[in-house]
Amino acid sequence: MDKVKVIPRKISDDLFEFDMKGVDASVANALRRIMIAEVPTMAIERVIIHNNTSILHDEVLAHRLGLIPLNFDPEKFDFKVDDESNSSNSIMFKLKVSVPVPSKIDGAVCPPYHLVRASDLKYVPFEDQQESSLELFSRHIDFTEGGEEEYPQCSVNPDIVICKLAPGQELDIEMYAEKGRGKDHAKWSPVCTAAYRNHPVLKMKKDAMDLEMAEAIVKSCPFKCWSLKPLTKSTARVVCDDKELMRKCSACRECFRAAESATDYISVTRDPTTFCFSVESVGQLKAKEITLQALEILAEKADMVVRSLSVEGTEEEKSEEESL
Repeated sequence: MDKVKVIPRKISDDLFEFDMKGVDASVANALRRIMIAEVPTMAIERVIIHNNTSILHDEVLAHRLGLIPLNFDPEKFDFKVDDESNSSNSIMFKLKVSVPVPSKIDGAVCPPYHLVRASDLKYVPFEDQQESSLELFSRHIDFTEGGEEEYPQCSVNPDIVICKLAPGQELDIEMYAEKGRGKDHAKWSPVCTAAYRNHPVLKMKKDAMDLEMAEAIVKSCPFKCWSLKPLTKSTARVVCDDKELMRKCSACRECFRAAESATDYISVTRDPTTFCFSVESVGQLKAKEITLQALEILAEKADMVVRSLSVEGTEEEKSEEESL
């Protein structure tokens, strides 16, 4: 583990691609599972429906509200340990939308429906949260009115459709978001996808090959991983010197189908100790931050195992000494 290296390849708020060298599949898979299931976020957990005359049942509506990614920093909140919702463990929202019935309808044309979106969620701070409300948000985007003050959008994507309301229908809902982990419910998972694959390794087995075969191999690759290096008028080599292009190889084996006996000249394998990770965030946390938190959790788990083994070893030694 002293030779472990992490090489960033692509970094943005919602996507982080990197290579991890010097580990085996068990470590890579543990990191992936922690990203999915153990990095905490905020999500709507308790829903109080005062009025719902839409076509959606209360349970379906509550489930859809829970899946909305919230624009709040989970580090500013504690896990809820009892039934009381307060400023330290919860966020309160209200959703009140009604569609008036038009006085006249022209002919047989029905009035249009109204889309209730995530932007209709209104953040209602507790008394203890009013002075530091803006610090609770993870991203300050698309400011909207919320009570007497202005707050960023409650959802990462304000255009998420919650339901449709026809004229005369109404929603009046009170909601409380809580801190949780993906292993308890998928709505708390911070990632859309967290995947890895072994790094491709493209090599040439022999010093030279027929020029026509080399040209066919180069043209067959959909990602242009191979490049042509002529040696003589009738011979050439195919190489993959660009690490970025090699990383794109999907092992489609088109290069092997390009010419007969191509497998005698080139090889496409995977490095068992190097993994290409792709982490795509839902939006509550930046993709790189999710990765860093997952690494910290993995390190804590490893430390816990070491400590437990040392304690057990000490107790066993004491029991042996007492028996003597």
